[in-house]
Amino acid sequence: MTQAQEGQAQSVSQVGIPFRADIEGLRALAIILVVVSHAGLPFFRGGFIGVDVFFVLSGYLITSLLIQEIDSSGRLNLARFYARRARRLLPAAILLVLVVCIIEAIIVSPIVQFRILKAALATIFYSSNLYFAHVGLRYFDQENAVSPLLHTWSLAVEEQFYLVWPILLLLLSRASKSRKGVMIALAVIAAVSFAFCVRLTAINPVGAFFQPHVRVWEFCAGGLIAYLPTARLAQHRQLCSWMGAVGILTLLACAQLIGASAFPGYVALIPVLGSVIVLFAGTAAPDSLIPRILSTRPAQVLGGLSYSLYLWHWPALVIGQQLFPSGSLIVRLASICVAILFAVLTHRAVENPVRLNPFLVPRSGMTLKLAALGALFCAAGLGGWRLILNHSAQYQKFERVAQDVPALYNQGCGPALEDPKPRPCYFGETHSPRSTVVLFGDSHAAEWFPALKQIADAQHWKLVTIVKPHCTALMIREEVFPQMERVCVEWRRLAIDDIQQLHPDLVLVSSASIHPGANGRLVTDVAVWEQAAHATFVALAQTGARVRFIRDTPHAAYNVLECLAQAEWDGRTQCAPVRPAQALYPDIYAAEVRGAAGLGDVGFIDLSDVMCGADQCYLEIDGMIVYRDNDHLTATFDRSLADLLFRRLGDSLRR
Repeated sequence: MTQAQEGQAQSVSQVGIPFRADIEGLRALAIILVVVSHAGLPFFRGGFIGVDVFFVLSGYLITSLLIQEIDSSGRLNLARFYARRARRLLPAAILLVLVVCIIEAIIVSPIVQFRILKAALATIFYSSNLYFAHVGLRYFDQENAVSPLLHTWSLAVEEQFYLVWPILLLLLSRASKSRKGVMIALAVIAAVSFAFCVRLTAINPVGAFFQPHVRVWEFCAGGLIAYLPTARLAQHRQLCSWMGAVGILTLLACAQLIGASAFPGYVALIPVLGSVIVLFAGTAAPDSLIPRILSTRPAQVLGGLSYSLYLWHWPALVIGQQLFPSGSLIVRLASICVAILFAVLTHRAVENPVRLNPFLVPRSGMTLKLAALGALFCAAGLGGWRLILNHSAQYQKFERVAQDVPALYNQGCGPALEDPKPRPCYFGETHSPRSTVVLFGDSHAAEWFPALKQIADAQHWKLVTIVKPHCTALMIREEVFPQMERVCVEWRRLAIDDIQQLHPDLVLVSSASIHPGANGRLVTDVAVWEQAAHATFVALAQTGARVRFIRDTPHAAYNVLECLAQAEWDGRTQCAPVRPAQALYPDIYAAEVRGAAGLGDVGFIDLSDVMCGADQCYLEIDGMIVYRDNDHLTATFDRSLADLLFRRLGDSLRR
């Protein structure tokens, strides 16, 4: 995490603000919370809120620095400002990216390397947050979508903030004759950003976590404190001293109690307010208990290392997990020790020498040119390696599998995440079909499309797809995010209305056997599944169509494609057996079957015997890779099941 340590005692710049030892200590607390959380230690699981603390501190420090320059000269030296940012942040970030990419080039397969190089290029140009949002990487789903550069999203958010903030403050200061007017404008910006945060968290949590406009209000909170008159705050010294303790306790409580569900949203307001309160205490009562604790020597040392430690802790944890897949506590603690060592070396050999370089400090133009040149050289090297990988046989082999998805996804047949309106698509014989068949459900229904399209073409069916990833066809109302619950409920209602109007002969339904509930945990109550299945089957039966439910495909506990690629790459990796008793969720399937009890023409089709033996499910069959991730079939393998699916469907319909 970047920390904007402007105006520290050792600064040699022309413009600075007084060093605040309490802020250095607050950085130390924030990095401890982040590292402990990311290491998965049994306390402070919500320590990711340390990033929000950093955002508030950056907003305060940068705003204080800019206010001083604007007040003293009426203008801003933007070249000097951006040069300071470049000297402070870029060298260590480039070193991190190069070291991570070199290590990963040795230990992971080309398909993973290629993805890491994409993130690395985005990191160099401070846009990794936008990259992770684009690919839909879920920050809290780190078991399945981990990246050694995932943590750089926050560096990118800060740099994007730095790019805009000085110009905004300069314009506001010239447009307003008083600080009060600027504060009102910043408060309005913060309110709008917070509204975006709450809204987007409800409908698109990935975007809410990574997008910069959703985080602006956190920087504004710190910036607003910088505009408050210190003398006025000092009049409430006793109150502020107590507030410091309240603020620290608030942060510790957040780190202990806050979960990943619905974050940032409203919940992020709590650690932001806690950070603001601690800043109040340090401003108005610098010799009170909390500022004194934060000013102790250990806190100062760790606070000074916080940027470098933030850079190295996450890659150390990820690479440690890659080298020692057990992920034991010893491995994680050892990874943290390695990160601390790298942080110390980086701080002493790269971070401080470049930031305080007497030749570069007075030469802003030279600094910016060297920064741009360094970033371009690094990007050229990463881009060249990507080009080599892209033409390698192993990468192309597994990338073809990764892209082996149902064709309907490329034809706009699935509505956007927050869109509840179904998008039916029509395939096969659309003019005078022998039968009209509807495929209805989530992405686990869509994965049967390749086989059904082949059947529809051969049998002259009209095949209508009504699918929406992330929304199960079964009427489970419980969702992680309330807005998504409303979206999925409305989508199912409209989809069943569309099916009613189509008057199909047959509705084929399928659904994932895992469903994230309101508490962020999977819904495992079989009574809930039975009731949800029954409600869906009743609604579909009322359309007059025959209904057949295709049993969900097995779920592996890891990304099968990446494991197979890694096994071929290093010759040592062993992909863990996928056990049917866990992968097929038999209790949930039994509940779905019970949900059809007493109904008319509702039946089930089970092809799990093709994908699983008695002891384990297969990862490859007849030379075909079965999965493109951990629970979705490849389109090629699915098409190979067309004849069997047609026979099983015929047997079911004749009963």
